[in-house]
Amino acid sequence: MTQPVHARNILTFASLALLLAGLFAVATATANEFADEPAVGAPPPSEQGFKRWHGYSQEVHTTESGLQYKVIKMGTGPKPESRKSKVTVLYRGFLEDGRQFDTTYEWGEPLVIQLRKTVEGWEEGIQLMPVDSKFVFLIPPELGYGKRGRGPIPGNAWMMFEIHLLDVKN
Repeated sequence: MTQPVHARNILTFASLALLLAGLFAVATATANEFADEPAVGAPPPSEQGFKRWHGYSQEVHTTESGLQYKVIKMGTGPKPESRKSKVTVLYRGFLEDGRQFDTTYEWGEPLVIQLRKTVEGWEEGIQLMPVDSKFVFLIPPELGYGKRGRGPIPGNAWMMFEIHLLDVKN
């Protein structure tokens, strides 16, 4: 016996909603670890946003510029040598409230870009990564889009990126 068309559509919609919720949970869990102890370096701007970033504790590294990063996987390939290097990456970008504002995973293909055409936080951070690394970056506004913002990113926004470096051309 077959189900009526509307029942199949409801079941399909419900299954898709559960799948998407699961994928979102995995993405945000990857970008946000959990615990109560404070991170090394400057904390994010509010207690509400990026709460779980603090869970990284000693695993968080802070550069002189204020960029914070966590190594998820350290690759063994070459690193970008300069801001002129062209990189191939997969990434997810999150705002302070946890909203994902961009991801290559929805595009179906990685981003290929010269580092000098990215925000300063990417330019600095990706140069720390050997090919096949996955890092999570917490980028302060002054290394991102600053006071102006851009597109869905408001002015003075902190951004979090999970970046997987696939290839580099120096």
